[in-house]
Amino acid sequence: MVAIESVYNLLLWGSFLIGLIAWLLPIISFASENKAKHKKQVPFSIITSFSLCSIALFISVLFTNHLVNELVNNSHWTPLADIYPGIVYATFILTTVTIAINVIIWNIYNNKK
Repeated sequence: MVAIESVYNLLLWGSFLIGLIAWLLPIISFASENKAKHKKQVPFSIITSFSLCSIALFISVLFTNHLVNELVNNSHWTPLADIYPGIVYATFILTTVTIAINVIIWNIYNNKK
């Protein structure tokens, strides 16, 4: 059972890192020095950013599913009630910031054309 818990902890940290990469990828590709590649990289990085955000959210849903299965089967509703608002808030922040960053980068990209 300990090995399964460590896998879910790794998934949780992996979701966090994938979310950070989803934020940084469009910014890094937009700020790249090579402007010739810049025109090809920005749309690709935006699509990849949205994909990474989706993957991070899916991992978060897997973790939440694990919590529900473990805690509800043992009739422990209080920890789930404590954790769930934080998961919803983190999901909201990840989605909102990813969309905002990508829309801003896309607008700057289109204005430079």
